[in-house]
Amino acid sequence: MNDKKKLAVLITGAGSGMGLHTARTLALQGHKVYAGIRDPDGRNIQKSAALRDDVESRDSKVDIVDLDIHLEDSCQKAADTIMHHEGAIDVVIHNAAHLFIGYAEAFTPEQIASAVNTNVIGAHRLNRAVLPYMRARKRGLILYVGSGITNVTAPFMAPYVIGKAGLDALAENTAYEISQFGVETTILMPGVFLNGTSHFETAEFPKDKDVLKDYGGLQKD
Repeated sequence: MNDKKKLAVLITGAGSGMGLHTARTLALQGHKVYAGIRDPDGRNIQKSAALRDDVESRDSKVDIVDLDIHLEDSCQKAADTIMHHEGAIDVVIHNAAHLFIGYAEAFTPEQIASAVNTNVIGAHRLNRAVLPYMRARKRGLILYVGSGITNVTAPFMAPYVIGKAGLDALAENTAYEISQFGVETTILMPGVFLNGTSHFETAEFPKDKDVLKDYGGLQKD
């Protein structure tokens, strides 16, 4: 987007890692940032308070919005809140994701489904909440934070890779359709990012212990 005006931006997964840094950076540049964090006044109150305090200490402002991409109502409420206050949603950044580490066979089907739910369907839920507003204005940008891991052979992360590949497919298949309404699409494919992320400490591991035993011989002390 070439418009240099200050933009209303919604970022998912803004409590840590790239989402946190993106929210801080854009807020300090003067954009109207809505940082999506699950339960920001409850279990994630420390994350939301740290972001708000950091930005406000630099004479800028960031708004924290309660956003759970697993819930349609939460996505819709976040979109409606921004529209109520700003009258527009200029940019949505799909950053929320969940990491899985381990042998592919040992992940249960439910774990694969969970990865797709978080890393793909969550973005689709939010798209369905924000796109009607963007289409009505005939402008906007949907930015998907994918991963370079979908372009290389990456063992031990199958659910995550599946989820990120699905996110790319969602972006590409949606892009043409929404472009007819003036809504742009971008996929960002970063490499490994460790600065301030909770990705690894909250990573999920395979639940099928019997299969893990069979793979035990591959591990070295």
